[in-house]
Amino acid sequence: MARRWGSAFLVGLFIFSTFSRGIPLAHATGNSIVLLSAELELTLDADANNIANIGDTVRVVVDLDNPEDNPTSCGTTTTVVTADMRAYGGSSALNIPCFGGDGANNLAFSRFLVISDGGLSGIDVGADDDASAVSVHASDSNDSTSTIGTNNLGDGVIDTAATGGVDTIRPVVTDASIAIQPQISTKMPRHHQRQHRLAKAECCASPRDR
Repeated sequence: MARRWGSAFLVGLFIFSTFSRGIPLAHATGNSIVLLSAELELTLDADANNIANIGDTVRVVVDLDNPEDNPTSCGTTTTVVTADMRAYGGSSALNIPCFGGDGANNLAFSRFLVISDGGLSGIDVGADDDASAVSVHASDSNDSTSTIGTNNLGDGVIDTAATGGVDTIRPVVTDASIAIQPQISTKMPRHHQRQHRLAKAECCASPRDR
């Protein structure tokens, strides 16, 4: 019995010593970030053609919950949100800034992007095509990355503007040539006209005029 109480005393002494020196106990870190939603929509159709194309503007809106971070506002969170916007001419990890919170753990992030040439990553698809969705990633200082996909553009629910689809590939003009066909004139040159008039006058003159 004395040994048992002695062992318990030593364990308690170790724990007290650890906290008193400011050394935290090891703990497993999970992923406390919960991505509630990620929405993609066409907010400005600059050429009014119902297609999300170069020069138009799209917006990504993300809502998340991070109880471990326990943010009360954007200024108190360490959560970083990015989106892969290469299909719309953006970067593979475009930062989506925080713009508001509910005073608890929920935060909203939003970013507008003017579509530019997507190049090799660009897309040319119809409305509500899976290729138009983008992936969103969220992480903080002690959590692994959480990932969620947005809706498709032109899905008719979240985005009702891109009914004509998405085209983020700038047309490329390669070799071009113009063929000019020679113009054939039926008009007689001037010196030939003079000779023709003289010959006609000589032919048709009366004997008395010759």
